[in-house]
Amino acid sequence: MKNDFIYKNVANDVTLPPITKGKKRSLTDTEKWYVLNSNIKLKNRVFLCTLLYAGLQRGEALALERGDIDLENKCLNVNKNLVLIDNDPQIKECPKTSAGFRTIPLPDILLNGLKEYLPTLVIHPARN
Repeated sequence: MKNDFIYKNVANDVTLPPITKGKKRSLTDTEKWYVLNSNIKLKNRVFLCTLLYAGLQRGEALALERGDIDLENKCLNVNKNLVLIDNDPQIKECPKTSAGFRTIPLPDILLNGLKEYLPTLVIHPARN
């Protein structure tokens, strides 16, 4: 219209269908088996198991620090969330809601994976 190629906007009468979110579901036993028995790096397997067995959201799992994992008491403390702001990952010192602050018991399958993975971590000094 601006360049006089068309005389009216033909999209004015178009209505978009409503956006519907897909249903969330748990993994099937077969899918869980494939996750646990796939040929992936230990780091990735532990991350997937953290999502699967601790019920964390992706941002909560990515924000976990070594101090949030208590192997002795077999629990995990959720107290922060990783979010993307303008495509820049940032740690928010609080989860989305107050219910997001929680302590989660670690099932043996996740506990064993963490015990195997944590000693392999290399701690980098803080960067200025």
